[in-house]
Amino acid sequence: MMQKFLEDLQSYGIYSFSRDQLKDNLRISEDALKKILQRYEKKGKIQRIRRKFYIILTPEYKKTGSMPPILFIDDMMKYFKIDYYIALISAANIYGATHQQPQVLQVIVNKQLKSIINKRLRIIFITKNKFPKEKYFEKKKTDTGYIKVSSPELTCLDILKYQKQSGGINQVCEIISQLVELIDEKKILSLSKDMNKFIYLQRLGYVLDFLKYDKIADRIYKDLKKHKPHPIKLIAGNNEIITYNEKWKVFVNYDIEKDLL
Repeated sequence: MMQKFLEDLQSYGIYSFSRDQLKDNLRISEDALKKILQRYEKKGKIQRIRRKFYIILTPEYKKTGSMPPILFIDDMMKYFKIDYYIALISAANIYGATHQQPQVLQVIVNKQLKSIINKRLRIIFITKNKFPKEKYFEKKKTDTGYIKVSSPELTCLDILKYQKQSGGINQVCEIISQLVELIDEKKILSLSKDMNKFIYLQRLGYVLDFLKYDKIADRIYKDLKKHKPHPIKLIAGNNEIITYNEKWKVFVNYDIEKDLL
């Protein structure tokens, strides 16, 4: 019965299921359910990800004991009724903006959720209270369906907000230089207004100026002036000020020039 249940799911391109879904399908007692789940986990045919959520391990993933989380993250978030999007370095990697293969999947969620870190899986959840609108996400096809990914514009602003989780300011600048060709100027200005956080736009403008992307930097500057931004630091929390950039009203507290130019 269990094997047929798993095969039926796979025939529809589904590689995950819940404990309750299995119980309803097999119509067995709680004790029998517990035993069959333990047996199939021990055989390496399924893996429990969190609480009542499981994935099916096909032969190519049986050896590693898990499948890439990008293949089941959408199903898991739907099961737990949590809004999400793939973000930061993970999103940049999807756009080909970083040559590093991420060792973790970085996911921004709208509710507090404990990260999953073990020998087989590393999924980092970052909570954002003011969640972006759907128009700032992109849907990307995977072997098991679709995933929600931050747009290039949202990715740029997020990595400037979460610099530490994005590998530091040097890597942030490197990612932005790779994403700049994908940025829609109108969308990034609209996004900043919706977020009501112009400090990330100030940082982005400074970085774009520094990287010599004058056209888009000037367009951002023209719009930013209307909002009369206050002085901010390039890197939050670092009090070692090197210089002050009057144009973007940014206290430059890290010498990125020596590493990038």
